[in-house]
Amino acid sequence: MEYPFPTEPGLGLDPRYARLRRECPVARVRLPHGGDAWLVTGHPESKVVLSDPRFSRAAAAHPDSPRFTPRPLPAAMLQNLDPPEHTRLRGVVAQAFTAHQVERLRARTEALAEELLDQVAERGPGVDLVEALAFPMPMRTICNLLGVPYDEREHFERYSDALLSTTAFTEREMERATGELHRYIAELIARRRREPGADLLSTLVRHADPDSGLGEPEMVMLGVVVLVGGYETTACQLSCILHTLLSVPERYTALCEDPGLIPGAVAELVRYIPLGAAGSFPRVATSDVELGGAVIRAGDAVVTHAGSANRDERVFPAPDELDFTREDNPHLGFGHGPHHCLGSRLAAMELRTALRALVRRFPGLRLAAPPQEIAWKDGIILRGPVNLPVAW
Repeated sequence: MEYPFPTEPGLGLDPRYARLRRECPVARVRLPHGGDAWLVTGHPESKVVLSDPRFSRAAAAHPDSPRFTPRPLPAAMLQNLDPPEHTRLRGVVAQAFTAHQVERLRARTEALAEELLDQVAERGPGVDLVEALAFPMPMRTICNLLGVPYDEREHFERYSDALLSTTAFTEREMERATGELHRYIAELIARRRREPGADLLSTLVRHADPDSGLGEPEMVMLGVVVLVGGYETTACQLSCILHTLLSVPERYTALCEDPGLIPGAVAELVRYIPLGAAGSFPRVATSDVELGGAVIRAGDAVVTHAGSANRDERVFPAPDELDFTREDNPHLGFGHGPHHCLGSRLAAMELRTALRALVRRFPGLRLAAPPQEIAWKDGIILRGPVNLPVAW
């Protein structure tokens, strides 16, 4: 069975996921590069793969390992490390994403949302919410956090798309993008050595210690990870959330009438929307593991799919329904285990802030084009509408 499955129109989920969850939650598939892997579609089975140390990201960083992208991610990237190395380096930047730090960013994020929506109002009906809100809001937020000049965004916008490519870019383009982005972050770090500030890159410079494993390569890697992960995923999430709400107007109206639903709605939308066009970054079993009725042998590659796990009938009653009042919602939209999304608190705060501002200022917001005519991203790991024209 070839995997990933062809992407369904819009945010549809291939019906094979539901069949596999019922009949074979751990199934053999062939990935685009490197050969066969196990596809894990169930929620409890996915949690095991994402948290059990017998499933290694570092072992999957080998150039010949099965993967979705033409070019493997660099072995030294945070996503490709296992504890304790992963724990140590993640801890260097984790302090910027604590609940306390995210709360400190709330006022600035609220002001940013108001500024962007002022511009939406000035431009009038027909404005593209992807270009006007969904991308600039998380991009400016993460630029402020890192200390990356927003007016230099052309240096990394295209490069981050290439890093997340499955088919949209060639292997050579991905290699060039990786090099360019690393060079750009290295230049910013050099600036922070000369002119330190209160941003995350300056913090990395202050704590630099090559003898303890935080030298130039590690600082550059962490900067790349935070920059790309901090804006691209949240931008696609917000774009998909807006499409999901506006394509069924009653959903958006419900939030306008009761903004108190927004925190639960954001969690439910993250569960409901299959953001990934493919499965998780692969892992490799370091020993034999029995899981979901299958025996995964040492050396086998394994991938999960959060979108499928989040529709598991064993965990979520009526999983294909969007229920803003769902009480028990242990979704895997931000991952699970050691590689759980570092910026999940920040992302959730941004999503809630954007929706609160939108429903207050634009209660009559609607799509300015039929939902089926909206173009969608193709050839990269994340799903999302290319544009989202709206009126009110």
